[in-house]
Amino acid sequence: MLGVAGGLAAERVLASFAFPYKFSACFAAASICLLVSFLGLAAIHEPVAEERAEAMRIGAYIGQLPALLRRDRDFRIFIFVRVLSALAGLATAFVAVYATEQRELPASIAGRFTAWMLGAQIIATPLFGMLADRYGYKSSLQFALLAQTVAMVLSLIVTTPLGFSIVFALIGASTGLVFATTLNMVVEFATPAERVTYLGLHGTLIALPTLLAPVLGGWLVEAGGYPLAFVAAALFGIAAFVLLTWFVRDPRHRQLAMSTAGDVRS
Repeated sequence: MLGVAGGLAAERVLASFAFPYKFSACFAAASICLLVSFLGLAAIHEPVAEERAEAMRIGAYIGQLPALLRRDRDFRIFIFVRVLSALAGLATAFVAVYATEQRELPASIAGRFTAWMLGAQIIATPLFGMLADRYGYKSSLQFALLAQTVAMVLSLIVTTPLGFSIVFALIGASTGLVFATTLNMVVEFATPAERVTYLGLHGTLIALPTLLAPVLGGWLVEAGGYPLAFVAAALFGIAAFVLLTWFVRDPRHRQLAMSTAGDVRS
């Protein structure tokens, strides 16, 4: 809710002050908020672990990673889905610029877009989180990929502040759900003993695509304009959705199937 209020406040500041003071005021306010949050974080004391497992040597740790990917087909394809979903966000940073430059909306509208984006996160994340707790996280990630894809398609069509606000609401819902579901899916893919390895491997393999996605988006904008970047992002989103839907078993259901098979054998 504070994020929504901050977005609306930013819209008013951007509309009320001249350049560069309007941006300076927004950046200063954001810096103060970050400082306050850091002080709160510094006051947190982590619990001391009662028992530590013996650390694996780095060579042995790295050596087991290729075997893990070969062994777990669903997780391997899930990594490809995550790479494609990262690339589906290549044009997200350019939507607001496109709205102001190509659709001639006022620069102050960026604050409203932020409010819509964070508001959608507030609504979508707990709602789909409750559904995911009951039925599994795969369906929530599917919705996130569809929302991101639809947002890119709508960016090519809409021309009004309301239209772009809906675009940012879809982007916000998608971003929140990806953040909330993917790590939980990784945890469910792994056994308790392998969770740290799965999480580390997932983070490492998607880091480079996540880093390069906006660079690729910028190159596409320069080469063919904003529409080319939006179309490319939508295609990556569709590919990720198809791969996830038809080639990745929900790890929640996979665990139940394995448990049932084990009970039958015993």
